[in-house]
Amino acid sequence: MYHSFPDTFYNRVLEVLLSNIDSIEKSENPESILTNTLELLAHFLQLQKGRILLWDTNTSQLVVKYSYGLTDVDISKAKYEICEGITGNILDTGQPVLINNISEDANFLGKITHAELNSSPISYIAVPICYQNSILGVLAVECKHQEDGDMEENSQALKLVAEMFANIIHTYSLGDFSWE
Repeated sequence: MYHSFPDTFYNRVLEVLLSNIDSIEKSENPESILTNTLELLAHFLQLQKGRILLWDTNTSQLVVKYSYGLTDVDISKAKYEICEGITGNILDTGQPVLINNISEDANFLGKITHAELNSSPISYIAVPICYQNSILGVLAVECKHQEDGDMEENSQALKLVAEMFANIIHTYSLGDFSWE
């Protein structure tokens, strides 16, 4: 499916992606690329509380491995079984999820603290992180309530970032993918 991004939006996404591209191939610390990109998403696109959730074989759960804007308490609570809540369903189905207002979605578990962003409802966007035909994890963010078009544009941007993350996670063996 082809989407036409407004020039300013497209340029912001390119800035986010290209700002890290030189570092990826020669990085001694690929984890910093992941967290730095989450930080750039927050600053450039206002996609807050970015998190990368990967499978943990020790707990048999999807857990936050990398994040920007989450507290240690948030990270400790954000653990999901396969098919549990929205995040666990993404791991199972591989389908992205866009929620305009999390307070109105019965499937949203709210394991992470959600303060209203400037008294606006909170939107949630989550996409699978896939490498070839395997789902490695989930990339999720929050933002101010958005119109459907904005949600779709941000979802497309996150899909691009998730592809970059998948390559890093796979190349540097940053996750354990034996959940299947």
